[in-house]
Amino acid sequence: MKPGHPPMPAAAVRSIGDIAVLEVGGDVDHVVRSTLRAAMEAALARNPRALVVDLSRVGFFASAGLSALAWLHEAAGKAGIDVALVATQRSVLRPLAITRVDDLFDIHRTVDAAVERFGAPEVRGHGD
Repeated sequence: MKPGHPPMPAAAVRSIGDIAVLEVGGDVDHVVRSTLRAAMEAALARNPRALVVDLSRVGFFASAGLSALAWLHEAAGKAGIDVALVATQRSVLRPLAITRVDDLFDIHRTVDAAVERFGAPEVRGHGD
């Protein structure tokens, strides 16, 4: 565990119009694999037009995180949902690059930049 980062990831899903944002913070390793996968499933269940996974508050990113992202790429692809990542720190970017998982996603420095990549979010009504 890195100083200043919680041992378990905090994962929360919010919406910006019809785009879901999954915010992940803390350390991502094999201990929290099921927590991260459940958060990803919850984000996809919202049936967003696109999904942004914000990893900017992740301190440690192990193979379990890479595996979860590979699963997300496949699941989102089957559902027709585009996915982008937000990451700025070497502890996340380096494993993504070494394993070439970064080839699967557009990676941005901010959530705003990632959302902008998908165009203006559409506001959904209560019946949507």
